Amino acid sequence: MLNDAGKSGFTLLETMVGVLLMSILSVGMVPLFVPVMNFVNVQGAAEQLTSALQNMQSVARLTDEPTTLFLAPYNPEYFLYTDRGYVDMRKFPVGVRYQDGYLEMMTGKISYAPSGISSTAGTVVLESGSSSASVHLYMGSGLAVNARWLP
Repeated sequence: MLNDAGKSGFTLLETMVGVLLMSILSVGMVPLFVPVMNFVNVQGAAEQLTSALQNMQSVARLTDEPTTLFLAPYNPEYFLYTDRGYVDMRKFPVGVRYQDGYLEMMTGKISYAPSGISSTAGTVVLESGSSSASVHLYMGSGLAVNARWLP
């Protein structure tokens, strides 16, 4: 804009209106990103859990000792054990909840024999908002991850 002296630039009022409009637009966009972040968190948690299960399976084979992954009900954490005792505790991302989908046992324990074979089968469901991911455990050693986003 040109002012009386012929100089170009924005007035203080124009700048304040521009900042106000940008603030209103950015506040309005935040709710659109929440479902996306929930999906990313739940997908990451499912991949993290799958990796931990594969790791425990490998440890059982290498050490020739049974291993166990214990999913703590109503808590965003899980524990890793070998025959010798406690190994590690890991947490799901903030807002991700574990549900016992269809595990054959109600204890939350997934164990691997020294051969690497698991006697546990079922589905572990992780949820965050309207997003969910399932880790499918197959009898023996199979694992699969499915994620779903419901906008």
